[in-house]
Amino acid sequence: PTKADANLVGMKSNDIGALFAAYRHQIAAVIPQHLTPERIIQLATTVIARNQDLKKCTVESLIGAVMNASMLGLDITPQFGQCYFIPRENGKTHKTECNFQMGYKGWVQIFRRSGEVSTIYADVVYENDDFKYERGLEPILRHIPTDGERGKLKYAYAVIKYKDGGYNFEVLTRHDVMSRKARSMAKGSQYSP
Repeated sequence: PTKADANLVGMKSNDIGALFAAYRHQIAAVIPQHLTPERIIQLATTVIARNQDLKKCTVESLIGAVMNASMLGLDITPQFGQCYFIPRENGKTHKTECNFQMGYKGWVQIFRRSGEVSTIYADVVYENDDFKYERGLEPILRHIPTDGERGKLKYAYAVIKYKDGGYNFEVLTRHDVMSRKARSMAKGSQYSP
C-alpha cells in the first residue's frame, strides 16, 4: 500500500513502538516538561496495540492524534478520560482515520495548569435531589443530592472558581445534553466519550 493508505493492521506492539520511536524528536519538541517522549511512545503503543479498530486508522491520522495529545500534555489512556482516539471513516477518502477528542478531564487539566483556576468540577442532578439555580446579578447554584433513590437524570452542571474569587457555572437540562449527544459525530459509536 502507499504511505497514505498505510495502517497498522497486523502489526505487533514492538513494530508499533518502533514506528512512534521514529517520531521521538518531533514529540520531544512539543511536549510539556512534565512528560517524556518515551512515556508518550509507550502509551501510544499500548493504546493502539490493544485496539483493533485504531490499528485500521491511517498512520498519518494516528501520528496526528498522538501529536495533539502530546502538545496538550494529556494522557491518552482511555480510562483517564483526558482525551480519546476515536476511529471514524472519512466519507471523502473512505479510509478510517483517528480523530483526537478532548475529554472533560483533559479540559480540567489544562484549566488547572493555567494557574488561574482554584476549583473546577462537574456533576449531575437527579429528580429527587434538592437543586436550585438562578441567573442574574446574584447567581445561585445549590445542589444537595438525596440519600435515597435519586430518580431520573434532570440536569448536568459545571462549576469553575478562579483564584481571584470569581466563579462561573453552566447548567444543562437533560434535553440539552441529549440534543448535543444526538448532534455529535460519535452519537452511535461505542467510542463516544
